[in-house]
Amino acid sequence: IRFRIMGVRFDALWDDEVVITHDAGPGVYIPRDVGLRNDGGTSYIHRAEAWELIPGRSRIRARYGSASVRVTTTNADGDGVVHQQRTGGRFSVAPGVDYAAQVSVVAESAKALEFLVHWYDSADALISSDSVSFIASTDDDWSEISLVAAAPTTARTAKLSVVTDGAQGVFDFWCDGWALYDSPYVEPYCDGDQGGAEWLAVGAGPVAPHMGSQSYRPLNPVATKFTGAMREFGLRRGDNPKELSLSCAGDVERFVNTSVSVGPFMAYGTSSKVRPAWVYNRLLDLLEQGELLSDTALRANWVAGWAGVNAYTVSRSVLDFESALEAGSCMLVDLHDPNDAGSGARLDVTSLVAGGQRFRFAVFLSVHEQLLHTTPADLDIKVQLRDTNGVVASVVTALPSTKFEWVYAEVEGTYTAGAANRYVEILADGAAWNDGNDNVFKFAAFHLVPIRNVVKREMRGVFWEAVNLAYFSGYNRSGQALIDELLKSSGAWILEDGEGRLVAEDFSTRWPNKRPLVRLSDALDGFGYATSGYQETATGLYNTPRVGSYGDLNLLAPRPHDTIAWTAEGDVVVAPGQRRVLRVPFTVEGEATLVTLLLGLTYTVVAGSLATDSEMGGIATPYIMNYGDSAEIILVGHAVDGATIRWLQVRSGLSGAVSPGAVREASEVVYLEYDARVDVDNDEVRVLPLEMPAQGYKT
Repeated sequence: IRFRIMGVRFDALWDDEVVITHDAGPGVYIPRDVGLRNDGGTSYIHRAEAWELIPGRSRIRARYGSASVRVTTTNADGDGVVHQQRTGGRFSVAPGVDYAAQVSVVAESAKALEFLVHWYDSADALISSDSVSFIASTDDDWSEISLVAAAPTTARTAKLSVVTDGAQGVFDFWCDGWALYDSPYVEPYCDGDQGGAEWLAVGAGPVAPHMGSQSYRPLNPVATKFTGAMREFGLRRGDNPKELSLSCAGDVERFVNTSVSVGPFMAYGTSSKVRPAWVYNRLLDLLEQGELLSDTALRANWVAGWAGVNAYTVSRSVLDFESALEAGSCMLVDLHDPNDAGSGARLDVTSLVAGGQRFRFAVFLSVHEQLLHTTPADLDIKVQLRDTNGVVASVVTALPSTKFEWVYAEVEGTYTAGAANRYVEILADGAAWNDGNDNVFKFAAFHLVPIRNVVKREMRGVFWEAVNLAYFSGYNRSGQALIDELLKSSGAWILEDGEGRLVAEDFSTRWPNKRPLVRLSDALDGFGYATSGYQETATGLYNTPRVGSYGDLNLLAPRPHDTIAWTAEGDVVVAPGQRRVLRVPFTVEGEATLVTLLLGLTYTVVAGSLATDSEMGGIATPYIMNYGDSAEIILVGHAVDGATIRWLQVRSGLSGAVSPGAVREASEVVYLEYDARVDVDNDEVRVLPLEMPAQGYKT
């Protein structure tokens, strides 16, 4: 039985089903549900489906609130919808200010669209447009599209639009969650249709008059504080028998109990570099759980199974610190083919990863200078995951121009279920490699992990690839302590955003007018609150008090003999078949700890013999793994006879390597700096030296 409803009430009898067709003009909304009442006055809510929609406004598809904008295209390029104030006028903007714009889009099929911000001057003339192209998501998977752009110097107003990027037939797409606000960062969306939120009344607000197009904080806010793995959680019963409180921890708290060994990273001289971005990415890689592959092999003089792809050699090498990334170790890929494109290194990871599962591989890449070879400066390298069915995923990045710089490359992909073999490859890419020369490049700090364990990260600011750290290392230390030391040494802080990313921001580019996501203000927000304590954030105060240190790493002068970094006290006995690990701190010279560069071992076997280490690909023992101011020495005793070692020493210098060791300067000074200037031009920042150890911070 079908009814056409005219008006707001009707009476009907039915046997099985009622289908309601709502025929209304523009501005009349379809009810969210339908109430059916019998003659006795009892009300029932029956299943209601809205089939006919008002043109331009959809209540079936909405990401936020209860409505969205539906657009039907006409098979034309630039066909779409414009977003302005409810009055029809454009939004006011300030010239030269950064604005973030965002919108959520979904389409009935994957189509190419474009999101634009149009800037207008005081004469209402279009100045320019900033845009981002994207492929619309389908079904319930909304695409959140955003861009950040600075308003032109003559801009006074702006409007937003989503249009087709080329003629693609007639189709529908939906837009929701429009926003334009002054910020260099995209923030979580909020509007008056969300639960607990309200639209700003016409003429209200701090900058009146608004026309109802702006929304303010939720009356009863529910905010996502973080999204990520919980280290632990606990429930505690409150005063009320029905009251329970839940506390949980994000990634930063989880890192407290995660110990890692990293470094040493060391920069000395005019050419050597250690960028904060390199250390930040390396630290977070090591803090990802379930690591399947790492550069521990490089510390141990083991190639970890890497083989050449049309390459002359793929070998592990130890370099001086100015051209190495971490611990002086790296892999060298020597290409002798005149046509080097497609050549490189390959690692078989079939035994490490399963088909049908997704993984992330990361690696640092650089060029290498070698006699009778060409340095492939600025040429492209392809990092890819591959199985017997073909390439799973790949990324192409350009090598740096000098041996002192490194680039970080990462690729994610799902290996094909049922594929017989799975690989990671690092290959020369592009015709520029076909130069007839012998090219050589290097890579280090490689890392493979299941995608479920990835620690998402972001760096904001300009200094991450622009400044240098003097020294950074840690042996078996808390991950959070190492991150704190990196941030303090770099002049940055870290936060965990609502998407689960660890965001590292440098102080110098922190936006001073950054607004908190939730304000505690009953004047505007309209909700009461009570608190037993309040913790002031560092927003706007980051450069007022500061603790730092100054002092450099000084390279020891060449000596006629090795620098002795450590000596065993007495004989070292290794039981039959035992894998013994000696954790050794290096020698202190004066008041400074010796930081070694390239290491060698001297010893005498006085009884039994030493065996190879099956955990490191069968390499000979003893061998040493350098962590800067400490190291690990690994010895494996003969299966029957064991071994006794005498006069075991760690040396750095002429016979142990090619360079002497280095010390951290004993005269390093720690200071408290307090910026209390009233007259910036004439007053000075107060600096107070402190009687305390330096803690390794170089800020």
